[in-house]
Amino acid sequence: CGTNQEKQCVQSCPPEKTCNNRDLAVSCAPSPCENKCVCKPGFVKDDNNECIPEEECPGPCKLNEEFSNCTQAVCRAKNCSDQGIPQACPSVADGDCLQGCVCQEGYLRAEDGYCVPEDLCSKECGTNQELRCVQSCPPQVTCANRGLAVSCAPSPCDYKCVCKPGFVKDNNDECILEAECDKLCSQNEEWSECVQATCRHQNCTQKGMPIGCPGIVTGSCIPGCICKANYLRDKSGFCVPEEDCDEEEGPKTCPPNEDLVECANALCRSLECSQRGVLPPCPSVSKCIKDCVCKFGYLRDENGVCVPREQCPEPTCESNEQFSNCTQAICRAQFCSEKDQPIPCPGIPEGSCEEACVCQEGFLRDDSGRCVPEGLCTEAKTCPPNEDLVECANALCRSLECSQRGVLPPCPSVSKCIKDCVCKFGYLRDENGVCVPREQCPEPTCESNEQFSNCTQAICRAQFCSEKDQPIPCPGIPEGSCEEACVCQEGFLRDDSGRCVPEGLCTEAKTCPPNEDLVECANALCRSLECSQRGVLPPCPSVSKCIKDCVCKFGYLRDENGVCVPREQCPEPTCESNEQFSNCTQAICRAQFCSEKDQPIPCPGIPEGSCEEGCVCKEGYFRDDNRPYNCIAESECIAKTCPPNEDLVECANALCRSLECSQRGVLPPCPSVSKCIKDCVCKFGYLRDENGVCVPREQCPEPTCESNEQFSNCTQAICRAQFCSEKDQPIPCPGIPKGSCEEGCVCQDGFLRDDSGRCVPEGLCTEAKTCPPNEDLVECANALCRSLECSQRGVLPPCPSVSKCIKDCVCKFGYLRDENGVCVPREQCPEPTCESNEQFSNCTQAICRAQFCSEKDQPIPCPGIPEGSCEEGCVCKEGYFRDDNRPYNCIAESECIGM
Repeated sequence: CGTNQEKQCVQSCPPEKTCNNRDLAVSCAPSPCENKCVCKPGFVKDDNNECIPEEECPGPCKLNEEFSNCTQAVCRAKNCSDQGIPQACPSVADGDCLQGCVCQEGYLRAEDGYCVPEDLCSKECGTNQELRCVQSCPPQVTCANRGLAVSCAPSPCDYKCVCKPGFVKDNNDECILEAECDKLCSQNEEWSECVQATCRHQNCTQKGMPIGCPGIVTGSCIPGCICKANYLRDKSGFCVPEEDCDEEEGPKTCPPNEDLVECANALCRSLECSQRGVLPPCPSVSKCIKDCVCKFGYLRDENGVCVPREQCPEPTCESNEQFSNCTQAICRAQFCSEKDQPIPCPGIPEGSCEEACVCQEGFLRDDSGRCVPEGLCTEAKTCPPNEDLVECANALCRSLECSQRGVLPPCPSVSKCIKDCVCKFGYLRDENGVCVPREQCPEPTCESNEQFSNCTQAICRAQFCSEKDQPIPCPGIPEGSCEEACVCQEGFLRDDSGRCVPEGLCTEAKTCPPNEDLVECANALCRSLECSQRGVLPPCPSVSKCIKDCVCKFGYLRDENGVCVPREQCPEPTCESNEQFSNCTQAICRAQFCSEKDQPIPCPGIPEGSCEEGCVCKEGYFRDDNRPYNCIAESECIAKTCPPNEDLVECANALCRSLECSQRGVLPPCPSVSKCIKDCVCKFGYLRDENGVCVPREQCPEPTCESNEQFSNCTQAICRAQFCSEKDQPIPCPGIPKGSCEEGCVCQDGFLRDDSGRCVPEGLCTEAKTCPPNEDLVECANALCRSLECSQRGVLPPCPSVSKCIKDCVCKFGYLRDENGVCVPREQCPEPTCESNEQFSNCTQAICRAQFCSEKDQPIPCPGIPEGSCEEGCVCKEGYFRDDNRPYNCIAESECIGM
């Protein structure tokens, strides 16, 4: 071994101690050791890979510190306790100097060991507060945001008064015990253990109306905050004196360089100077807040003013990093995996530069994300038993730890992928950091009156109040398809709120107010439900549990008073600068984009009821193709061009195909977008590499496959059985048209894919799954885009987005699953509820009479209907016509207004 080294048997994790990582805390799973030359105790490796005494390591020092070769010779106050006291300036004999970090000029060391500005030494904090150095993200915990998961980029800390551990900030900026939050109310409010039992007006809209005093069913009280006596809740949600209810506020105006947006709390972009060079996670919001935000290209500074992005301070980079205004223009290797590889140097389209921290010259980023000297780039990382190395370990949408057993965690939003080891499918990490089979993990803790089940489908008794006294089928469960979860204990049933209650407390079926429908999964609807969402397509929510509740019927939206009103009675949405609201965006027969200027624009006929509301550019303005958020004057239009191997597409943010090397061999879920962004994307057959360049797909790294799988460049060309259901069957070997090969992971020779999607030895294939009468076994049952249950009769449900197909039995075409789980002919299902003056029809195409006011007194064709092609739906009753101005309502003939 070398100087100051000795041979030891060491594990690969934690890594050998160096000057750069000596203070780094690392969590490691047990692994076998290996004989290597390592530094002797008290020595660490420097940047030249030599073992030196640990005290000879140069900085890094902490924030507001500097390295000193002789700490005793610093002739100024060092600690807050020294402030205002004359300091001696001692002479230090040769050899007696102690190296270390001291506070920079103008800073003193506080009691917690950190260097703070001199003027903060005497700062006094409020009750239950203390002075600490904290980052701007995550924000300080408050009663309003407690429990909120926030993903933050590293950033420098700043000294502030914050709540002590166990305390959080209330609405008055005071630190209180977290347990007190639940009973904390806003100004002019008071706590009530039973809000339904308040027998007085609560909202301004109820003023002057008679108020009932309802009887309350035992156990149904909802605790919460209500307005104090003589106060009522206004449209903004605040409790105001009764006499102030009639006052109306004027429209909100924004300061310079700001726009008023409908859903300011849901924007997925940097908004403040502290976020410069960082892509913050997309927030998940339950209610939109209309507010002013900085225009695109501007960020809010520490004074609350929106300034051009370049006027903000550059972000602080980590050790061995530097800030870059254009990361794509770094024409050298940036990662250890790129070492000694040719690096392309692409042309950068104007306005497309991305800011971020990059490694300094001579340093490369390792698998942990740190910039290390090129010479310290290690060999490829290996994983312990029952683990796989994945490219983006921090973005997986599945349970990874024993504490998550039986839970589907939310899909994380990440700004940067981390390559790391994760447990194989079917394994979870226990409290010792070891990946063990799922069933060896402790069972999850269930709610009151619940019990854990390893196979929820095998519970052959009623589980919901709606199933009480109904026959419950007891299906056969294919091996490997059991689902874990908490179920109600014997003698208890789940009510509409999702709680398990004694059978005797199951109430009658919930009824809804006028213009509302009771739906099984109200919290998962992908459409606008409130007036504040008019003209907006909200994102499809990701839910772990359905909530049965009342929602507004189609064509109605909930107003600020909680009442469902016709859509056209809601206020029109506020449009951006140079835009105007349109009730029918498809009927705008003029160019809307700079790229359409001077092009012929079709003016299509719009089928009744298919108009889409939204904001369009005013006459004389066009939507900028480079910045699709702005409508600009015709003279400002500049044609956008794309780099080599890229195409300009109208809706780049909605493509349902792989676009990056990290997605090779994967079909990503189809994104749900509220607004299309015209942008450059890689041509078909090309993927964007980590340098942002579109390269041929085969130049990307092959994806990591599951156990007993192998990667294939052409899955259709595998001329052997791939599924247990194909075992001992003849397999065709088709000719593959050029360019139509599909990449993916396939089972290795001797293995076949079972019904759970895993590749198992051929001998372990069980009997083929059989389906009950009137059902078919389909390969991807969870991705079908048609009605499958009686509750969906006459409705076209949204097409689900799935990351993995589930092979299962579904009802044959023309059949739907009833409430007992049996597939019955569609016509045996209850007819859907139609609107006023409408009736249900089994074949809407066969209605040989006018349906719209505009068709009145016109000849109506009566076509022949091919067998099996009838479409069900609601049509106007005889003597009524659909209003062309309000396509949701059927009105009397006398109310039709001439077109």
